[in-house]
Amino acid sequence: MMHYQDLVLKVKSGERPRRLDIRMVVNAILYMVVGGIQWRMLPKEYPNWHSVYYYFQVWRDDGTLLKSLDPCLTVWSTRSVMLLDRTKSS
Repeated sequence: MMHYQDLVLKVKSGERPRRLDIRMVVNAILYMVVGGIQWRMLPKEYPNWHSVYYYFQVWRDDGTLLKSLDPCLTVWSTRSVMLLDRTKSS
């Protein structure tokens, strides 16, 4: 199974270290996806919505977001098909 650390780019040598916890950024993006809320409505326990949106754009544009969601979507779609098959037979 792939971990979120494998998907996000490491800080390059010579760059300043990140001040954000990347796990909280990933959790905030997942919260947005599941909740379907606006960026500005992100709860205060997550990083600033501007920062989360920045990482969302970077990962969307470089394909990281799709790579990270692909295994989840496969599992979800398989489960959905199984559930639909069960309801058809009854």
